[in-house]
Amino acid sequence: MNKRIGNELELKPISEEALEQERLQLLDRLKEIDGLLEKIRMERKNPVRQNAEISELKGVDKYSPVEEKIKLFKNLFQGRQDVFARRFESAKTGKSGYQPVCENEWKAGVCEKPKAKCAFCSHRKFVPYGDSVIEKHLRVGLSNLAVFHDRLSPGFTHY
Repeated sequence: MNKRIGNELELKPISEEALEQERLQLLDRLKEIDGLLEKIRMERKNPVRQNAEISELKGVDKYSPVEEKIKLFKNLFQGRQDVFARRFESAKTGKSGYQPVCENEWKAGVCEKPKAKCAFCSHRKFVPYGDSVIEKHLRVGLSNLAVFHDRLSPGFTHY
């Protein structure tokens, strides 16, 4: 083992056998990494959802039962189940964007808007994403619901 003497490192000679063993271990690790990389490439080529899952729902149309429409929607769009976003547009500034839907938004005595931003609110209570949200989106066609456009995902990744 190498050791330090003051600011200098004393290097002990390494045998050729030890170097060869380390080289072989590194080659094995490279092969393992290449295998993982190939697996990732294959996953990117093939969609996450297999066509068989979606093809069983292919016949869904405007006359289909709501449950079938919701099932199709959930198969096509994935993301977090604990929260979803709603689009907003400020009449005052003209700015628009998306924010998590909160059960306490604008509730008197609970919501601190407009004094405090939602991100810093201690009373935030996100509305979970579920069948009722999808049904409302499909029935009413609320363009400000982001469930169709942009689901919030951990680490800002999208499915």
